[in-house]
Amino acid sequence: MSQTTWQGIVVPAGGDAWNAVPDWKKFIELGYYVIPVGSQAARDALAPPGGKYAGLAVIRTDLPGQPIETWNGTKWLDYSAGNVALGGLYQGYGGGYGTPAYEKQPNNRTSMSGMAGTTSATITMLANTQYLIGTIPSAVAPVTGETFSPGTGSKMGACTLYVRADGNLHFESASGFTSITQSQFFISFSGINWRAKP
Repeated sequence: MSQTTWQGIVVPAGGDAWNAVPDWKKFIELGYYVIPVGSQAARDALAPPGGKYAGLAVIRTDLPGQPIETWNGTKWLDYSAGNVALGGLYQGYGGGYGTPAYEKQPNNRTSMSGMAGTTSATITMLANTQYLIGTIPSAVAPVTGETFSPGTGSKMGACTLYVRADGNLHFESASGFTSITQSQFFISFSGINWRAKP
C-alpha cells in the first residue's frame, strides 16, 4: 500500500524483500531539501515528525520569483514586497520607469527599485534639509539607519537618501534647488539595498 510523507509526497506501493515503501518514506522524510508549496497556509501546515526543524526550506510557487523560505527554529524567514508609500508631494516618476517599490528576500536582504518624481509642476528644496518622501514597513527596514547616494536629476545637486529603522525615507540635497520642473526632479531607487531586521 502507498504511503504519504508529511511533505505530501506519495510513495507508491511497490513491494520487495526490503519493504521499499516505508524505507523510501523514511528516507524522504529525513531528507534536507526544498519542498514546493503553493501557499503560505500550505507552508505553515507542514508537520515534520518531531516538529519543524531549523533549516526546513520551502519554495513558494505562489509568489513572484518563487523564493525559498527557511524555518530558523523560531519563525519563517519569508518574502515580502510592496510599493513605497509616497508622501503627498511625491509620486512615481512615470515615463517607463517603475513605481518605487521594495522587496525583502528570505535571506533578510531588502532591495528597492523604481523612480520617484513630484506631483507639483515645480519643486523647491532647501540645502541640507531632510524631507520625508515616503515610507516602507519597519519590518523590511534596516536595523539602524542607512544612507545612500541615489541617481537624481542633474539640477538637484549632490543628494542623500536616508533609510531609517522605522521605515521612513528622507531625502536631502546638499546645495538645494529652486523651482525645478517636474521632468527635472527624480530620485532613482535602483540598486539601493540593505540587510533588514532579523
